[in-house]
Amino acid sequence: MLTGQRASPRTAKACAAGCPGGLEPRCRVGAAEGAHVADRAFAAVDACLSIARKHGLAPVQMALEWVMGQPFACLAIFMVASRARLATALGRADVTLTKEARQAIDDADRAHPMRY
Repeated sequence: MLTGQRASPRTAKACAAGCPGGLEPRCRVGAAEGAHVADRAFAAVDACLSIARKHGLAPVQMALEWVMGQPFACLAIFMVASRARLATALGRADVTLTKEARQAIDDADRAHPMRY
């Protein structure tokens, strides 16, 4: 969802207007094409995309850097549909989250728990 594959209508409009590495004009809205996406996920995505915009980060890079920066062992698994998206995701290696960005993501994680 952070790569722009799916977004709420509000997020799609806002992100298309200026989110680095954000949504493509052809982004699908909602849980289209039979994908199972809980409605509550869109609030979490909206929060993450807002943080990415505020800090000038590509959403997928921000998310991968946050996951890989956790103080415990973890594995970040992501999927891409094109080489361009793969390049964006792999650009995470060049991203360093500021203390403020990391705190904002931590706050969003607590506000929108998505435990599976």
